Amino acid sequence: MTKEKQRGWLLLTAILLTALNLRIALASVSPVYGFIQEDFGIGRAAAGLLVTLPVLCMALFAPLASVVGNRLGRRAMILSSIALIGLATALRFEGGPFALFPSAVAVGIGIATIQALMPEIIKRNFPEKSATINGAYTASMALGATVAASAVVPITSATGSWPASLSIWAVLALPALLAWLPIRGAEGEHRGERGNGVRLPMRVPRVWMAMAFFSMTSLMYFSILSWISQVFEDEGLSQAQGGLVLSTFTGVQIFSAFAVPAIANRFPDRRPVLIAVIATTVTGLLLAALIPDIAPWMPWVCAAMLGASQGSLFPLALTLPLDNTRTPQMAGRLTSACFLAGYSVAAVGPAAIGAARDISGGFTTPLFVLAGISCLQILLSTRMTPDFHIEDHDPSENLRRQASE
Repeated sequence: MTKEKQRGWLLLTAILLTALNLRIALASVSPVYGFIQEDFGIGRAAAGLLVTLPVLCMALFAPLASVVGNRLGRRAMILSSIALIGLATALRFEGGPFALFPSAVAVGIGIATIQALMPEIIKRNFPEKSATINGAYTASMALGATVAASAVVPITSATGSWPASLSIWAVLALPALLAWLPIRGAEGEHRGERGNGVRLPMRVPRVWMAMAFFSMTSLMYFSILSWISQVFEDEGLSQAQGGLVLSTFTGVQIFSAFAVPAIANRFPDRRPVLIAVIATTVTGLLLAALIPDIAPWMPWVCAAMLGASQGSLFPLALTLPLDNTRTPQMAGRLTSACFLAGYSVAAVGPAAIGAARDISGGFTTPLFVLAGISCLQILLSTRMTPDFHIEDHDPSENLRRQASE
């Protein structure tokens, strides 16, 4: 194996170990919402803040992460962010609201930094396999979320402490930190690199389409992640069974996040795949809203359908900035814009659905609203034509080229 290939495998290992840490702090909370509400005396909307706060931080800090990463170095920023996620997760052992909610903010900042920098690293080092690598990256996120979702209730029962079951996941930050230590230069960047001089052409409609698509995807994913276990607990499942429903949702993503993007990567036009995937989300939401208890196996069918679709849709949405740009710098800019818009919208979802459930007494209406948003996303997908690069459609850039000629 050549030194270049060895560095590529080291980098891929570091990326996947890092991704394991990016959903655990969110997925581990949902199965123990009931314990948290009981101990703190809060409603579902307030409990939803434990997911809303990290997602909001992911929106606000993503653009800043790209700028700081260009100045200080992406490797250093990623190492710092992994450490922050690990420390914030460990802090949850204290168990009080003054530890739990600030830890959610700190986790969100760490996730925002890593997710803003990783697409550019992937595009630089795996330009011909970006969809596949994004799929593996998302599958690793789903693996971490699945393990946490399925184990948090049993750990709570065994230890008698939900704070212990939330904080134990801090140990996974250590392997990720160690994996990045030997990587120097493989991420394709140098400190002080002026990638922040690249301007995102906001007058190009495809920029807004990519931002809207990612916003819908993020809203859907985090809303379902936060409340799918509660949807079926309202229909009679126990908390342990609700945790297994959530782990089904995340577990299916391990396979779909890798398999579907790998298939889509074989075709220049991703629209048929996108439409099929989103249609599966619509079907799963309508089944959960209309006939959630028609049969004992219905919760698992809905969770599997939603997991398969959302698991594949998220990496496809992450690939849009890579597909629609020519340079890593522009891909980084578009990714940051998508994160800012997408996670700002997604931050509303968990708390809003919790509030709607408290007001209406059920999840039927919120599920219908999510299904409607997915239908709008299908319409948007039809406009995402292939072989489009925003640099080629920037009016100001074209004027500069004509002037230089």
